[in-house]
Amino acid sequence: KLKLAEKKQGYNFTISIGIAEYPKDASEYEELFKIADGCLYIAKEKGKDRHIIYDKERHGSLIGYEARSGNTNKSAEFMKPIDKSEFAANLMIKALKEGAGSSQEVLKELMDRMNIHGISVFQGEDMHCEYSMGHYAKVVEQATYALSEKYQKTYDEHGIRVINNMASLSIDFPEVYECFKEHNICSSLEIFIRRKDDVPVLISFDIFGEHRRKWSAEDVNTIYMVVKAITNAE
Repeated sequence: KLKLAEKKQGYNFTISIGIAEYPKDASEYEELFKIADGCLYIAKEKGKDRHIIYDKERHGSLIGYEARSGNTNKSAEFMKPIDKSEFAANLMIKALKEGAGSSQEVLKELMDRMNIHGISVFQGEDMHCEYSMGHYAKVVEQATYALSEKYQKTYDEHGIRVINNMASLSIDFPEVYECFKEHNICSSLEIFIRRKDDVPVLISFDIFGEHRRKWSAEDVNTIYMVVKAITNAE
């Protein structure tokens, strides 16, 4: 690492981790290793730079699983592209049925299954960070920029703003560009809403580092529907 740092300053490392627990998941080293290794490949398939903790009910049996071989089993099923309409419907039902207390759990599942690196929720007239989840090296503490008249015009009629190219912010919103750059955010999907009590809320779905992605219309629709369900449940 030190040698790399000498050649390239600011060199960034990412890591994917698979985790299995002794003796809950297995009592023998070889079996435990294979389960953890299967979780490692799931972590890589889900976007890298994350960890996966083995859950038998969710991941099935990982013994003998080799991600590069194309073998199919329950873990491979888990990694298949999700039916986003069905996925959104299930999360919406969960949010509406369980109420405001489920919002963080719903957002966490949205983050995990849609390969989102981090989610931050800002609210109030000072747009303070109510909570965040994911792999932020440094949490964005405030997003007051979202309340400015100029920035408000960038949201569509549903309060959605898709940022696929951070450099596009550098001219019109240099302070926002510098903030995202400082926090290593390379693309973002923002949804601005007002709660029933008129409190402004901004939910930012972020991708970090060099893992730039373009948010598809299907991505945006899925996330928006779930956010609306969370809002209506509060």
